[in-house]
Amino acid sequence: MKLSIVTLHTNDTKILETIESVYKTVKAQFEYILVDNNRNKERLNIIKQKFPLLKIIQNPTNYGYARGINVGLREAKGEYVIFWDADIVAEPGMITKMWQALQKYPAASYAYSHFYFGRKKMTAVVFDPVLLRQRNYITSTSLIRRLAVESWDESLRRFQDWDLWLRLLKNGKTGVLVDQYLFRIQPGGTMSAW
Repeated sequence: MKLSIVTLHTNDTKILETIESVYKTVKAQFEYILVDNNRNKERLNIIKQKFPLLKIIQNPTNYGYARGINVGLREAKGEYVIFWDADIVAEPGMITKMWQALQKYPAASYAYSHFYFGRKKMTAVVFDPVLLRQRNYITSTSLIRRLAVESWDESLRRFQDWDLWLRLLKNGKTGVLVDQYLFRIQPGGTMSAW
């Protein structure tokens, strides 16, 4: 499996822990693309020194979330893509478990899981198209087959990930639940604050 990981870095103090968790948990061949909206040169220098293989795309102006993700997506070369928010810490084996679900269910375009928000359990449900049209139970941190992924709608200010899942559903793409808690969103990070 060749994997592309895309993270948008705004002003998130949790970013170093997030990047470290990627390198600890991902065992596949991967490229890591960090779209930097932060403009904090000191933190960016620390990231560059600590993670020299990280591909950093710097932005002189602050992209919105969807546009920043799209910039990273255009650079992604992997067979699989995952959008990894800057306040996420993965559990061991997270990517492998998602990838195994996609191998077991070849008709599925993406794999998603339950997760923790701090200590609170956030439970997803088995893929249900009717329920997905009513509420979003899938996070952006899902493993997606590159051939299925679409650009994010940059005109939206909220619910961009839900819009992505609904557009995939409209095009006949479905997901598969990995029935485990595979990552943690750290409260106080940029994405969780939003």
